[in-house]
Amino acid sequence: MNATVFILDARHRINNFQEETISRHVSYAKNLSRSSSGQIENLVVLQSRAAQESSLENLSPNLRIVRLDGKLNRNKILEQIKLISLESHSQAAIIVAGDPIISGFLAIRVKQKLVKKTNLLVKCQVQVHFELNSILFPRTPKSILKYLLTKYALRNADQLRFVDSDQRDIFAQKFGLTNPSVVIPVPLNISAAYKVAERTQTPKSIAFVGRLHNERGLQEFLRIAEVISENSPGLKVLIYGDGPEKGNLESLHDRNSSRLELVLKGSYANLDLEWPEIGVLVSSAPAESYGRAMREALIHGVPVLAVSSLGSKKLVSIAPLGSIRILNSNFERTEILDAYNSIKKNIIPIDFREKLQADQSNLTLQIPAAWAELMRMD
Repeated sequence: MNATVFILDARHRINNFQEETISRHVSYAKNLSRSSSGQIENLVVLQSRAAQESSLENLSPNLRIVRLDGKLNRNKILEQIKLISLESHSQAAIIVAGDPIISGFLAIRVKQKLVKKTNLLVKCQVQVHFELNSILFPRTPKSILKYLLTKYALRNADQLRFVDSDQRDIFAQKFGLTNPSVVIPVPLNISAAYKVAERTQTPKSIAFVGRLHNERGLQEFLRIAEVISENSPGLKVLIYGDGPEKGNLESLHDRNSSRLELVLKGSYANLDLEWPEIGVLVSSAPAESYGRAMREALIHGVPVLAVSSLGSKKLVSIAPLGSIRILNSNFERTEILDAYNSIKKNIIPIDFREKLQADQSNLTLQIPAAWAELMRMD
C-alpha cells in the first residue's frame, strides 16, 4: 500500500527554526522507504507561509513543504491532503501532529473528516515533546485550554510518540492513556561526519541554545548570565536561536543597557562548528523533557549548567560527575557562581561522549519506522 506522511506545523516551528527543522525532515524523508519496506514514499509538511524558503528543502526529492496563506485550519489541511494523495496515488494518509495542542486538535478533526468523506486509510500520530507541568502551572485560562486540547488529542490518536519513558508514564497516568505509544527522542542536530575529539580549549563564554521565548527560561538565563559576568570580566554571552523575544534581545544589545557582552548568533542547521566557541551551556528551560541542547553540548565536550527539569535530572543520573550541575529555583548568587566555577574547566571523558552520540545514531530511522508501524495497525 502506498502511503504519504503529512506533518502539521501549526506552531510555525519551521519558521522559527527553519534550517534546523528542515534538516531533520530531510533525514526522515531519505529514510522513509527503507524504514517502511517501500510502503511510505512521500513526506509532506503543511505549515503557514514562511518568509522565505530553505535550500535544504531540495536535498530529498520525496520531501515537499506546502506553505499556506494564513493560519492552518481544518479545511485547508483537508484540501491539501486530498489533492496530494490523489496526485501521488496514495491509498493511505498518516497525519503527524508535532504537538498535542493546536496541531493535535487539527490532526484528529481532519482524520475524522477524511474517514467519513474519502476511501483513504487514515492514521494519526501525536507527538509530545514537553513536560506535563508546562500545561498545569501556573493555572490560567490559557493553560487550562492547553490541558483540555492535549487531553483530547492524546486520547483520540492512533499512536503517541514521547521523547522519554518517564515522560510517557507521567502523561499516561494523568490522562489514563491506553493507546499504543513509542518513545523516540528528537534527533540531535549533529552532522554524521562529526567525530568526538579531545576538547583543546575552554573558551570564556556561556551560551543559550534554543527558542527565544520566555517559556524557555530566557529571563532566567539573562539573570544567571549577569551573575556570572559580574565575576568574569570579558565573558561572552552567546545566544543561538530565533523566536518572539529576538527583537527584545536585539534592542537590549543595541542600547547597551546591559552589562552583558551579548552576541546574537542566530539559528543554525547544526552547531558542530560553534560548540568549540562555547565554554559552558546554560540550560534555563524549566520544563525540558529530554534536553537536546544539553546532550549536544555534552557530546561536544561542553559542560552544562541547568535548572531543574525532567531532562536535566535524567542527564545528571548518567553523566560523569562534574559535567552537569543543576541549580535550585531561587538562583542564589553564591550557588550560581559555585556551580559555574566547578564545571567551567571540566573535561568530559571521550568514552562517555562517544556512547551518548552512538545512542542517537538511528533515531532518523526509528521515527519513519514508527509511522510504518502505525499504518499496519488495525
